[in-house]
Amino acid sequence: MTKQRIVYFDTKCILCNRFVQYILIKDKHKHIFFSDYNRLTNNLNQKQNKESNLKARIHYLRLTKWHDKSTAILFIMRDIHGKWHYTQLAWLVPKFFRDLIYSFIAKRRYRWFGKTEQCIISINDFPERFVE
Repeated sequence: MTKQRIVYFDTKCILCNRFVQYILIKDKHKHIFFSDYNRLTNNLNQKQNKESNLKARIHYLRLTKWHDKSTAILFIMRDIHGKWHYTQLAWLVPKFFRDLIYSFIAKRRYRWFGKTEQCIISINDFPERFVE
């Protein structure tokens, strides 16, 4: 099975961990895989590195294309729930505004939701869903 959909997330962020737990539950077809955000820079080539905003803490490699911030979240939700799910209404909001909200939350995520020293998701429970 090829891993064409990989979510790179901040394993120390409790909000990010909860989002990954949500994906693990809702992704019935097990199309989405996961990796540590810190490995992201190792997997990006120079061209993609220039195009991608490394300050975003969620990145989504979807069918050979990189997405970050609110766009990554919306594509993840589309891949889980389909294009007619109510979350897809957020595409109507301009990207600049969506990313502004994303950045506002991302800057405060540790203060609001907390931080852990290691990923709270047991990779041993889902070894087939995590990639190096």
